[in-house]
Amino acid sequence: MTLPDFLVIGAARSATTSLHYYLDQHPGITMSRIKEPNHFAFDHSTDPPRPLIEPGSSIVTKSVPDRHAYEQLFAHAGVGDVLGEASPLYLYVREAPEQIRRALPHPKLVAVLRNPVDRAYSHWLHIRRDSPETAIAAFTRGCEQEMAEPPGYSPYAGASHVLRMGLYDEQLQRHLDVFGPDALLVLSYDEVTGRPDAALERICDHLGVPRHDFDTGVQYNRSGVAGGEMRARVGRVVRAVQPTLKRVLPDAAVARLGRLRAARDRPDAPPPIPADLRARLVDWYRPSVERLRAMDLVDTSGWADFD
Repeated sequence: MTLPDFLVIGAARSATTSLHYYLDQHPGITMSRIKEPNHFAFDHSTDPPRPLIEPGSSIVTKSVPDRHAYEQLFAHAGVGDVLGEASPLYLYVREAPEQIRRALPHPKLVAVLRNPVDRAYSHWLHIRRDSPETAIAAFTRGCEQEMAEPPGYSPYAGASHVLRMGLYDEQLQRHLDVFGPDALLVLSYDEVTGRPDAALERICDHLGVPRHDFDTGVQYNRSGVAGGEMRARVGRVVRAVQPTLKRVLPDAAVARLGRLRAARDRPDAPPPIPADLRARLVDWYRPSVERLRAMDLVDTSGWADFD
Protein backbone atom coordinates (compact mmCIF):
# COMPACT_ATOMS: atom_id res chain seq x y z
CA MET A 1 0.00 0.00 0.00
CA THR A 2 1.49 3.33 -1.13
CA LEU A 3 -0.02 6.26 0.74
CA PRO A 4 1.41 9.68 1.63
CA ASP A 5 3.38 10.47 4.76
CA PHE A 6 2.35 14.13 4.79
CA LEU A 7 -0.35 16.41 3.43
CA VAL A 8 -0.36 20.10 2.54
CA ILE A 9 -3.92 20.75 3.68
CA GLY A 10 -4.42 24.38 2.62
CA ALA A 11 -5.55 27.08 2.69
CA ALA A 12 -6.67 27.53 -0.90
CA ARG A 13 -4.98 30.42 -2.75
CA SER A 14 -2.13 30.48 -0.22
CA ALA A 15 0.85 29.29 -2.30
CA THR A 16 0.12 25.57 -1.91
CA THR A 17 0.76 25.02 -5.63
CA SER A 18 4.20 26.57 -5.29
CA LEU A 19 4.89 24.36 -2.26
CA HIS A 20 3.87 21.26 -4.23
CA TYR A 21 6.38 21.96 -6.99
CA TYR A 22 9.12 23.19 -4.67
CA LEU A 23 8.92 20.12 -2.41
CA ASP A 24 8.96 17.82 -5.42
CA GLN A 25 12.51 19.04 -6.11
CA HIS A 26 13.78 17.41 -2.92
CA PRO A 27 15.67 14.17 -3.66
CA GLY A 28 14.04 12.47 -0.67
CA ILE A 29 10.46 13.69 -1.25
CA THR A 30 7.99 12.50 -3.87
CA MET A 31 4.83 14.52 -4.36
CA SER A 32 1.72 13.00 -5.93
CA ARG A 33 1.91 12.94 -9.70
CA ILE A 34 -0.95 15.45 -9.86
CA LYS A 35 -1.71 18.22 -7.38
CA GLU A 36 -5.05 18.33 -5.58
CA PRO A 37 -6.29 14.76 -5.87
CA ASN A 38 -8.73 15.65 -3.03
CA HIS A 39 -8.88 11.98 -2.05
CA PHE A 40 -9.86 12.67 1.55
CA ALA A 41 -12.61 15.08 0.54
CA PHE A 42 -14.69 11.93 -0.05
CA ASP A 43 -16.39 9.60 2.40
CA HIS A 44 -14.67 6.24 1.98
CA SER A 45 -17.19 4.34 4.08
CA THR A 46 -19.40 4.13 1.00
CA ASP A 47 -18.84 2.38 -2.33
CA PRO A 48 -18.20 4.32 -4.45
CA PRO A 49 -16.82 7.05 -2.16
CA ARG A 50 -19.29 9.89 -1.62
CA PRO A 51 -18.10 13.48 -2.18
CA LEU A 52 -18.08 15.65 0.93
CA ILE A 53 -18.33 18.81 -1.16
CA GLU A 54 -21.17 19.90 -3.44
CA PRO A 55 -21.68 16.90 -5.78
CA GLY A 56 -22.10 19.10 -8.86
CA SER A 57 -18.77 20.87 -8.36
CA SER A 58 -16.21 20.58 -11.14
CA ILE A 59 -13.71 19.69 -8.41
CA VAL A 60 -15.47 16.34 -7.97
CA THR A 61 -14.86 15.55 -11.64
CA LYS A 62 -11.11 16.12 -11.45
CA SER A 63 -10.57 14.47 -8.04
CA VAL A 64 -9.23 10.97 -7.34
CA PRO A 65 -11.60 9.23 -4.90
CA ASP A 66 -10.62 5.66 -5.84
CA ARG A 67 -8.00 4.28 -3.41
CA HIS A 68 -6.06 2.25 -5.99
CA ALA A 69 -5.91 5.19 -8.41
CA TYR A 70 -4.78 7.42 -5.54
CA GLU A 71 -1.97 5.05 -4.60
CA GLN A 72 -0.82 5.03 -8.21
CA LEU A 73 -0.15 8.76 -7.94
CA PHE A 74 2.90 7.80 -5.84
CA ALA A 75 4.01 4.78 -7.87
CA HIS A 76 7.01 6.70 -9.25
CA ALA A 77 8.51 7.21 -5.78
CA GLY A 78 12.00 6.00 -4.94
CA VAL A 79 12.70 3.55 -2.15
CA GLY A 80 12.61 5.35 1.18
CA ASP A 81 11.12 8.57 -0.20
CA VAL A 82 8.82 10.64 1.97
CA LEU A 83 5.52 10.91 0.09
CA GLY A 84 3.23 13.93 0.08
CA GLU A 85 0.36 15.62 -1.65
CA ALA A 86 -1.35 19.02 -1.54
CA SER A 87 -5.14 19.36 -1.52
CA PRO A 88 -6.27 22.70 -0.04
CA LEU A 89 -9.83 21.48 0.44
CA TYR A 90 -8.69 19.27 3.33
CA LEU A 91 -8.41 22.29 5.60
CA TYR A 92 -12.02 23.32 5.00
CA VAL A 93 -13.90 20.02 4.63
CA ARG A 94 -15.33 19.20 8.05
CA GLU A 95 -15.01 15.44 7.71
CA ALA A 96 -11.54 15.43 6.15
CA PRO A 97 -9.53 14.93 9.38
CA GLU A 98 -11.41 11.75 10.21
CA GLN A 99 -11.16 10.50 6.62
CA ILE A 100 -7.41 11.11 6.74
CA ARG A 101 -7.03 9.39 10.12
CA ARG A 102 -8.68 6.20 8.90
CA ALA A 103 -6.03 5.80 6.17
CA LEU A 104 -3.08 7.66 7.71
CA PRO A 105 -3.00 7.31 11.50
CA HIS A 106 0.09 9.51 11.97
CA PRO A 107 0.49 11.95 9.07
CA LYS A 108 2.44 15.17 9.12
CA LEU A 109 0.29 18.15 8.12
CA VAL A 110 1.33 21.51 6.66
CA ALA A 111 -1.03 24.49 6.46
CA VAL A 112 -0.42 27.93 4.98
CA LEU A 113 -2.67 30.80 6.05
CA ARG A 114 -3.15 34.07 4.20
CA ASN A 115 -4.85 37.28 5.29
CA PRO A 116 -8.44 36.03 4.90
CA VAL A 117 -9.63 39.14 3.05
CA ASP A 118 -6.89 38.85 0.43
CA ARG A 119 -7.36 35.10 0.25
CA ALA A 120 -11.09 35.49 -0.44
CA TYR A 121 -10.49 37.99 -3.24
CA SER A 122 -7.79 35.80 -4.80
CA HIS A 123 -10.09 32.78 -4.57
CA TRP A 124 -12.94 34.66 -6.26
CA LEU A 125 -10.68 35.82 -9.09
CA HIS A 126 -9.29 32.32 -9.55
CA ILE A 127 -12.77 30.79 -9.80
CA ARG A 128 -14.43 33.49 -11.86
CA ARG A 129 -11.67 34.91 -14.07
CA ASP A 130 -13.54 38.20 -14.31
CA SER A 131 -12.37 41.03 -16.51
CA PRO A 132 -10.96 44.21 -14.89
CA GLU A 133 -14.24 45.99 -15.68
CA THR A 134 -16.42 43.49 -13.83
CA ALA A 135 -14.19 42.05 -11.08
CA ILE A 136 -15.00 44.40 -8.21
CA ALA A 137 -18.74 44.56 -8.82
CA ALA A 138 -18.96 40.76 -9.10
CA PHE A 139 -16.83 40.19 -5.99
CA THR A 140 -18.92 42.69 -4.02
CA ARG A 141 -22.14 40.90 -4.99
CA GLY A 142 -20.65 37.55 -4.03
CA CYS A 143 -19.55 38.87 -0.63
CA GLU A 144 -22.95 40.44 0.02
CA GLN A 145 -24.69 37.16 -0.71
CA GLU A 146 -22.37 35.08 1.45
CA MET A 147 -22.38 37.48 4.41
CA ALA A 148 -26.18 37.45 4.33
CA GLU A 149 -26.34 33.67 4.72
CA PRO A 150 -26.81 32.01 8.13
CA PRO A 151 -23.51 31.25 9.86
CA GLY A 152 -22.24 27.72 10.07
CA TYR A 153 -20.60 25.04 8.00
CA SER A 154 -21.88 23.83 4.66
CA PRO A 155 -20.18 21.67 1.99
CA TYR A 156 -17.92 23.59 -0.35
CA ALA A 157 -19.71 24.81 -3.47
CA GLY A 158 -17.31 27.08 -5.32
CA ALA A 159 -17.94 30.80 -5.56
CA SER A 160 -20.57 30.74 -2.80
CA HIS A 161 -17.88 29.71 -0.28
CA VAL A 162 -15.01 32.12 -0.80
CA LEU A 163 -15.49 33.91 2.54
CA ARG A 164 -16.07 30.97 4.85
CA MET A 165 -12.92 29.24 3.51
CA GLY A 166 -11.00 31.86 5.52
CA LEU A 167 -12.42 30.95 8.95
CA TYR A 168 -9.15 29.29 9.86
CA ASP A 169 -9.56 28.91 13.61
CA GLU A 170 -12.33 26.33 13.50
CA GLN A 171 -10.74 24.55 10.53
CA LEU A 172 -7.38 24.13 12.25
CA GLN A 173 -9.07 23.07 15.47
CA ARG A 174 -10.69 20.12 13.71
CA HIS A 175 -7.26 18.84 12.64
CA LEU A 176 -5.74 19.51 16.05
CA ASP A 177 -8.53 17.55 17.73
CA VAL A 178 -7.75 14.50 15.59
CA PHE A 179 -3.96 14.63 15.18
CA GLY A 180 -2.62 16.86 17.97
CA PRO A 181 -0.29 19.87 17.72
CA ASP A 182 2.90 17.93 16.94
CA ALA A 183 1.48 16.77 13.61
CA LEU A 184 0.69 20.27 12.38
CA LEU A 185 2.99 22.96 11.01
CA VAL A 186 1.28 26.25 10.21
CA LEU A 187 3.05 28.82 8.04
CA SER A 188 1.97 32.26 6.90
CA TYR A 189 1.53 33.07 3.22
CA ASP A 190 3.83 36.05 3.76
CA GLU A 191 6.56 33.66 4.94
CA VAL A 192 6.13 31.23 2.04
CA THR A 193 6.10 33.92 -0.64
CA GLY A 194 8.48 36.39 0.98
CA ARG A 195 10.99 34.00 2.61
CA PRO A 196 10.47 30.70 0.78
CA ASP A 197 13.89 29.28 1.68
CA ALA A 198 13.20 29.71 5.39
CA ALA A 199 9.69 28.30 5.02
CA LEU A 200 10.99 25.23 3.19
CA GLU A 201 13.63 24.69 5.88
CA ARG A 202 10.84 24.62 8.47
CA ILE A 203 8.90 22.12 6.38
CA CYS A 204 11.94 19.86 5.94
CA ASP A 205 12.54 19.93 9.69
CA HIS A 206 8.87 19.12 10.31
CA LEU A 207 9.02 16.16 7.91
CA GLY A 208 12.33 14.91 9.26
CA VAL A 209 14.20 15.16 5.94
CA PRO A 210 17.51 16.93 5.26
CA ARG A 211 17.30 20.54 4.19
CA HIS A 212 17.73 21.17 0.47
CA ASP A 213 18.72 23.99 -1.86
CA PHE A 214 15.35 24.56 -3.54
CA ASP A 215 14.83 26.61 -6.70
CA THR A 216 12.05 29.03 -5.69
CA GLY A 217 12.37 31.37 -8.66
CA VAL A 218 8.92 30.55 -10.06
CA GLN A 219 5.72 31.52 -8.27
CA TYR A 220 2.97 29.18 -9.42
CA ASN A 221 -0.74 29.74 -9.98
CA ARG A 222 -0.89 33.49 -9.56
CA SER A 223 -4.25 35.19 -9.26
CA GLY A 224 -5.49 38.20 -11.16
CA VAL A 225 -7.91 39.28 -13.84
CA ALA A 226 -8.11 38.50 -17.53
CA GLY A 227 -7.12 41.38 -19.79
CA GLY A 228 -10.53 42.27 -21.14
CA GLU A 229 -13.87 40.52 -21.41
CA MET A 230 -12.89 38.33 -24.38
CA ARG A 231 -9.87 36.91 -22.55
CA ALA A 232 -12.08 36.42 -19.50
CA ARG A 233 -14.53 34.34 -21.54
CA VAL A 234 -11.75 32.24 -23.04
CA GLY A 235 -10.31 31.66 -19.58
CA ARG A 236 -13.65 30.47 -18.26
CA VAL A 237 -14.02 28.02 -21.16
CA VAL A 238 -10.53 26.62 -20.56
CA ARG A 239 -11.24 26.16 -16.86
CA ALA A 240 -14.53 24.45 -17.66
CA VAL A 241 -12.85 21.70 -19.71
CA GLN A 242 -9.89 21.17 -17.37
CA PRO A 243 -11.67 18.71 -15.02
CA THR A 244 -12.61 16.47 -17.95
CA LEU A 245 -9.07 16.54 -19.34
CA LYS A 246 -7.73 15.66 -15.91
CA ARG A 247 -10.00 12.66 -15.81
CA VAL A 248 -9.25 11.27 -19.31
CA LEU A 249 -5.54 12.01 -19.81
CA PRO A 250 -2.76 9.87 -18.30
CA ASP A 251 -1.52 11.13 -14.94
CA ALA A 252 1.93 11.95 -16.33
CA ALA A 253 0.41 14.13 -19.05
CA VAL A 254 -1.87 15.85 -16.56
CA ALA A 255 1.13 16.54 -14.33
CA ARG A 256 3.13 18.14 -17.15
CA LEU A 257 0.21 20.26 -18.35
CA GLY A 258 -0.66 21.34 -14.82
CA ARG A 259 2.87 22.47 -14.07
CA LEU A 260 3.13 24.40 -17.34
CA ARG A 261 -0.21 26.12 -16.78
CA ALA A 262 0.57 26.99 -13.17
CA ALA A 263 3.98 28.42 -14.10
CA ARG A 264 2.98 30.32 -17.24
CA ASP A 265 -0.39 31.73 -16.25
CA ARG A 266 0.24 35.46 -15.82
CA PRO A 267 -3.07 37.26 -15.35
CA ASP A 268 -3.14 41.03 -15.06
CA ALA A 269 -2.94 42.62 -11.63
CA PRO A 270 -6.47 42.94 -10.18
CA PRO A 271 -8.03 46.23 -9.12
CA PRO A 272 -7.78 46.76 -5.35
CA ILE A 273 -10.66 45.94 -3.03
CA PRO A 274 -12.55 49.18 -2.28
CA ALA A 275 -11.79 50.49 1.21
CA ASP A 276 -15.40 50.29 2.40
CA LEU A 277 -15.80 46.67 1.30
CA ARG A 278 -12.43 45.76 2.79
CA ALA A 279 -13.45 47.29 6.13
CA ARG A 280 -16.68 45.27 6.16
CA LEU A 281 -14.81 42.05 5.42
CA VAL A 282 -12.28 42.76 8.16
CA ASP A 283 -15.15 43.20 10.63
CA TRP A 284 -16.72 39.95 9.39
CA TYR A 285 -13.47 38.03 9.90
CA ARG A 286 -12.24 39.73 13.07
CA PRO A 287 -13.72 37.27 15.64
CA SER A 288 -12.18 34.34 13.77
CA VAL A 289 -8.78 36.06 13.48
CA GLU A 290 -8.80 36.90 17.18
CA ARG A 291 -9.46 33.24 18.03
CA LEU A 292 -6.72 32.18 15.62
CA ARG A 293 -4.23 34.54 17.24
CA ALA A 294 -5.12 33.12 20.65
CA MET A 295 -4.20 29.65 19.36
CA ASP A 296 -0.63 30.95 18.76
CA LEU A 297 0.04 28.68 15.78
CA VAL A 298 1.12 31.14 13.11
CA ASP A 299 2.64 34.59 12.71
CA THR A 300 -0.14 36.94 11.60
CA SER A 301 1.84 40.14 12.17
CA GLY A 302 1.63 40.90 8.46
CA TRP A 303 -2.17 41.09 8.61
CA ALA A 304 -2.21 44.82 9.29
CA ASP A 305 -5.97 45.03 8.72
CA PHE A 306 -6.56 43.24 12.02
CA ASP A 307 -4.19 45.25 14.24
